[in-house]
Amino acid sequence: MITTQKQELHAFRPGLFDGRTVLVSGATSGIGLAIADGFASLGARVIATGSSAAKLDTLRADTTLSAIRFAQLDVRVVDPEVDGFVGLAGKDDAL
Repeated sequence: MITTQKQELHAFRPGLFDGRTVLVSGATSGIGLAIADGFASLGARVIATGSSAAKLDTLRADTTLSAIRFAQLDVRVVDPEVDGFVGLAGKDDAL
């Protein structure tokens, strides 16, 4: 009898972004959400933004995404609110 173990392969080492802050815009679905989740799985403090309050509420309630902080912000609009938000988020290591 031959026994094999399932081995997961990862492109990045666990904890690669420990202690780092990442701001992801457009993170309520698709690639943006996948990027936010990926950074969180590598240890980053993730702030994920989107413009849809309803989508953000749904994501906040998803317990599998509890490591991600979701905030409503539309970065497509030129507004001092965007600059202020980034300032409040603290030092970002990645955008």
